[in-house]
Amino acid sequence: MAATVSRPASFVVTVPLPKMSTCFKGLSLQVQQRPAISGPLSTSSQGSQLPIVSQQKHYKAKTHQASAKRFRVTGSGKIMCRRAGKQHLLWKKNTKRRKRLSKMALVEKCDYQNITRALPYLKVSKS
Repeated sequence: MAATVSRPASFVVTVPLPKMSTCFKGLSLQVQQRPAISGPLSTSSQGSQLPIVSQQKHYKAKTHQASAKRFRVTGSGKIMCRRAGKQHLLWKKNTKRRKRLSKMALVEKCDYQNITRALPYLKVSKS
């Protein structure tokens, strides 16, 4: 079942009506047809005309959780990460090297774009 609205110059728009579910079988719904619109649609607040407003949904960006666990930001807005090489085969690495590998390292500027795409809410300095 569809309602039709006639417009000048034999232009007809059909709008499908929503289907009723089983819980509303006993209720009767009244469908009112609006008068034909004679001109271009405007955003005025007239009772017979409804403005067509296009609302674009802005979805929330998702944080990549694996990246969120690996990177952190300093107070000045630089990104830091762990150094590689401290997971295994430590018996052949001397103490000075193991200590250096334990510290956090600054991420290169060329990698900032990949990290900020994975972490959209990271507070990083743009410079």
